[in-house]
Amino acid sequence: MSGRYRRFCPPPPNYKTLLEAKYKDRLKRLQYLVKIVNRPLLIVLHLFADDVVALKHWIDMIYELAAPEAHGAEMDIFVDDVYGAYVFNEYEFNFYRSEDMGYSMESPPLIYGVTAEGRVVFFGDLEGPHMPTIESLKEFCEQLTMGTIEPPPLCPVKVLHVDLASMNKLIYSESLDIALCLYSSLQNGTEVNKNCMQCLETFSDKLKQEPIRLYKMDTHGVILPKKFQVESTPALFFLQGSRKHCPILCKYNLNLQGMLKFVAGNASTELHHYNRLGHLRLYVELQMHMEDYFGKN
Repeated sequence: MSGRYRRFCPPPPNYKTLLEAKYKDRLKRLQYLVKIVNRPLLIVLHLFADDVVALKHWIDMIYELAAPEAHGAEMDIFVDDVYGAYVFNEYEFNFYRSEDMGYSMESPPLIYGVTAEGRVVFFGDLEGPHMPTIESLKEFCEQLTMGTIEPPPLCPVKVLHVDLASMNKLIYSESLDIALCLYSSLQNGTEVNKNCMQCLETFSDKLKQEPIRLYKMDTHGVILPKKFQVESTPALFFLQGSRKHCPILCKYNLNLQGMLKFVAGNASTELHHYNRLGHLRLYVELQMHMEDYFGKN
């Protein structure tokens, strides 16, 4: 049931027989997806095709939704195992599914809507997938067909500058988790500083859906508090919301993946889009593949 799946590896058990013949008048498999979108799509991805019986409840719900008198006449509806999502990125398709990652046979499917203009919207919010009901899915489909559906609002995270004089007020009065990058302006123009600052800006974009504050501070000519003294800069510290008095020093390389792994692993609560190892959650990665796919129209 658990394992890593790639496009050219064997699919999970029961993959080819996921949909019984009685469903095929309304529901399609992803292999029949046409890239050029001219009307809304609903894409329902099951996490495990291994146990078709366990999936019957969800498939019956989607089949009801796909009736011509419901939404089947105005949109195309696709049902598949996550393995079928290789169509969105055939040569880079690669994902790992496991009950250890919060997914089980009882997990609801991952559901995505695609507007007639090719915009991808996830059936969920920043906290993750919603539990589908026939009523909530009907509302989702109505918004798709009317073009009124909106993704969850994001809060851009800016890299804010802090100095020693304002450090206590800005950092210790903040209730959210904080990542603080220490650098020395004496190193401006050096490769190490340029790389770190570039990674920091990219990192801030990755955190736009996360409850994290991001600061940087120039240490040149500054006597830092003992808890923040380091042998060299740049250096990255993390301060948990309720434990600001215990800053944690990053031991990873200060590249993008190192920063993500460090912050995701030490955050007070798990990040919305990343697991504790700093890896994108499956539903987020799938949406990114879909956005790239439909964005090429």
